[in-house]
Amino acid sequence: MNLEHLNVKIFVKNPESIGDGTEFVQMFHEWIQGNVCQELMIDVADYSHVPAGPGVMLIGHEANYSIDFGEEEKPGLLYNRKGKLAGDNVSRIQHVLGQAVLACKRIQEHKSHSKVVFDPSTVIFTVNDRMLAPNSQATFDSVKKDFESAMGSLQGIELSLLSKEPRERFAVKATSKAGTLADLSSVAGVAAR
Repeated sequence: MNLEHLNVKIFVKNPESIGDGTEFVQMFHEWIQGNVCQELMIDVADYSHVPAGPGVMLIGHEANYSIDFGEEEKPGLLYNRKGKLAGDNVSRIQHVLGQAVLACKRIQEHKSHSKVVFDPSTVIFTVNDRMLAPNSQATFDSVKKDFESAMGSLQGIELSLLSKEPRERFAVKATSKAGTLADLSSVAGVAAR
């Protein structure tokens, strides 16, 4: 199975630092103006009024970034890859993780969001395509080795199916002893600052 339409979410350690997410509207506009993302970014949408929803989204051609409140109803950075990626599943997993880590670093280093701290010990990968990847143990078994190869250098890595509900999207929960974003950066091949 070729994994496409991969999402990755990195949770925030201190949810109170996020508030309702509306403060990220200006920062995401700065990202568009500064052309800081690898993808072509188009617009910012504020969905902070939606309970357990996407929060504030930076909408792009190949991918979206958002301050998301949906997964496990905890805030975090969600990277949603819409466009196809070259390479094998391992390189795709590492790519989406790398883009999410870079975005988390940008947020933590931003003057108005420096109090935000991301928790690299739990990462959720979701395939945003139910036809491609049904939410089942069989799907998990078929891609588990790819996730192990992509994230295997993390200390104490454990992978599990997030939900056994067949109507949910297929999602893998990766927990580890990663203490900093730099730990995730090394896995994703992103230079840590």
